[in-house]
Amino acid sequence: MSIVIWLPQLKLHTKPTKDLLASVNTNKVWHEALAWQITLLLGLNSFFTYIMISWLPSILIEAGHTAQHAGALQGAFQVASATPGIILIPLLAKLKDQRILTSLLALVAAFCSLGLLFIPEFAAMWAITLGFCSGACFILGLSFISLRTHDTRQATSLSGMAQCLGYLLAASGPIIAGSLHSYFGNWTTTLWLCAFASALCAVFGYLGGRNITMRSAH
Repeated sequence: MSIVIWLPQLKLHTKPTKDLLASVNTNKVWHEALAWQITLLLGLNSFFTYIMISWLPSILIEAGHTAQHAGALQGAFQVASATPGIILIPLLAKLKDQRILTSLLALVAAFCSLGLLFIPEFAAMWAITLGFCSGACFILGLSFISLRTHDTRQATSLSGMAQCLGYLLAASGPIIAGSLHSYFGNWTTTLWLCAFASALCAVFGYLGGRNITMRSAH
């Protein structure tokens, strides 16, 4: 049925402008340090987030929590990761420089990962705060794609770069975490890895959060 609706629209199409036909490669975002900073911010944030989504219940069970409690905290983590948009999206319009906000959120995430390791009895607080920080850093990283570029073509190139490399890095997280657990027999190394990834997020978040833009392609 949908094709019947869309077929009449074919006669209404217009030719793309020369501006749109220009190759997005002319933006050379791969040569921009700022593009790599934003890409690594998103990639490392997703790296530890994917680890937590995949292994948080197992981490909590090994720390002494029941399976039911671990499952509930996993759900709380994911709900918390979806809430920052309510706060951040209106706030971003008022912030020209996001360095402190991004790096602070990432450092709190690193602290929470170590909290799960050293003070697991407060797992509810760590899981909820970690989820919030994860979602917040993700929203900030996505916003940088438009805030740090000059036009839609440059933003499209940066988006492709950040998502391609970022999700490749993120997809490796659960595999690396599982391999580390198999090798060491515990989640200690994995939680240190998550803390380290978050600390690097703080560095790249600080750099990517500066009120600057990439060089214009024109």
